[in-house]
Amino acid sequence: MISEYRCETLVLVPTMLQRLLQLGDDEIKKYDTSSLKIIFVAGSAVPPEVGNSAMELFGDVLYNLYGSTEVAVASVATPADWKQAPGTVGRVPVGCTVRLYDDNGNRITRPNETGRIFVGSGLKFSGYTGGGSKDEIDGLLSSGDVGHFDDDGLLFIDGRSDDMIVSGGENVFPGEIENLLLEHPEID
Repeated sequence: MISEYRCETLVLVPTMLQRLLQLGDDEIKKYDTSSLKIIFVAGSAVPPEVGNSAMELFGDVLYNLYGSTEVAVASVATPADWKQAPGTVGRVPVGCTVRLYDDNGNRITRPNETGRIFVGSGLKFSGYTGGGSKDEIDGLLSSGDVGHFDDDGLLFIDGRSDDMIVSGGENVFPGEIENLLLEHPEID
C-alpha cells in the first residue's frame, strides 16, 4: 500500500515494525517505499537493532515517540537523534517537562543516572474513571517508567519502575535482556 498510494507516513508499534523487517530486505525491496518521509513508532520501546535495521532499509525516516495515555507526549527522537544514540526516545519538545526523581522524591539532574520519570504538559489527564491517579511530584505526573538522560540531553527508557530486578547488586531491566536476545543471530 505504501508503494501503491505513495504513503509518506507510516505509524506503527515496534512489534509491527519488527515483523515488517522480518520479511527481509529482498522482499521489502520489491516495493517502492521511497515516498516514506516518516516512520512514526510509539506504544512501547523500540529495540536498537529494530530501529537500526529500519533506518538502514528505509533511510533517515524513523521517529520514536515516548509518552502515554496519562502524560501524553514526553519526548520524540528524530532520525538524527537515533543515529547519534540508537535506542533513545529523544528530546523533550517545547511545552513539555520531563524530570527524573529518585525513590525519595529528590530530583536527579546528573546525566547517566537512572531515576523515575515524571512528565508535565498541558495534555496530562485528570485521573482514572474509577478514581485515583499516578504519583505526582512538583506538579509532574509519573510515567511509571525509569530512565536517564545522557550527556547530550537525550532521554533513554531503562524499564518500568516495577519491573526492575536486582541481580548481584546490579539493577537489571527486562528490556535490556530482550534487546540482547533480539540481537543474537541464533534466536528468532
